[in-house]
Amino acid sequence: PDELVAGTLDGVYRSRDAARTWERISPEFHREIRNLDSLAVDPADPNTIYAGTFHLPWKTTDGGRSWRPIHAGMIDDSDVMSILIDRAHPGRIYASACSGIYRSENAAAQWEKIQGIPYTARRTYVIAQDPQRGEDVYAATSEGLWKTADGGATWTRATPPDWVVNTVVVPGDRAGRVVIGTQQFGVLVSDDNGGHFHDANAGFFHRQILALALDAAKPDRVLAVLANSPEPILATDNEGKTWAPLGKGLRTETILRVFAAPNGWWVSLAGGGLM
Repeated sequence: PDELVAGTLDGVYRSRDAARTWERISPEFHREIRNLDSLAVDPADPNTIYAGTFHLPWKTTDGGRSWRPIHAGMIDDSDVMSILIDRAHPGRIYASACSGIYRSENAAAQWEKIQGIPYTARRTYVIAQDPQRGEDVYAATSEGLWKTADGGATWTRATPPDWVVNTVVVPGDRAGRVVIGTQQFGVLVSDDNGGHFHDANAGFFHRQILALALDAAKPDRVLAVLANSPEPILATDNEGKTWAPLGKGLRTETILRVFAAPNGWWVSLAGGGLM
């Protein structure tokens, strides 16, 4: 739990002591391994790391000593926004990009573009897998939330097409629970695997949700990052029934993401660094 991996504007860094110290694990001044948009660490081998950049994806299998490009089959100049490693099949990797959703069955040696989601919904911001039902995968896109129940073979839209879904979280501690952050309607919750959604915005005064984070130790606790708000982070301790501001002393600059760690909550800042 003390080992963290961070993707930054100038490369990939790793900490082995809960962020007290960091070391660069990607080549300095590398022309391609920079402007990181997504990271995924193999749950079976922490030395295997997938990194998605504004341009294309990369991979290391030796903890960063060497890196190789892994874009075979992917449209050139794809901004890789999200990478997901299938928990049940570690060789199956999903990647979302501005050019669509891709799947690999051989640990990213070759990608195949997933069909079934319209080209107009190609901007897929986040891919999330149901921890209990591995074949259920959700895609948060610029034209709604999409779901597959067969590992990507077929897809159906779970929301209206005019919903911009910025993020999706499948907690796994409650069967059927899916949480989405939308551009128009704030946080919405489903308890039937995406079949129906209800509002979970009590306490919100701003509804543009940039990111969500869960606390594994407290399943009822969720943090949400807001855009253009004097209170950039709101927290709920009761599954979204009520929300309250969090973070006295947090600078009011743009926050990219928020993470739960054994020693508290961490945020990454758009201007660089962590708090």
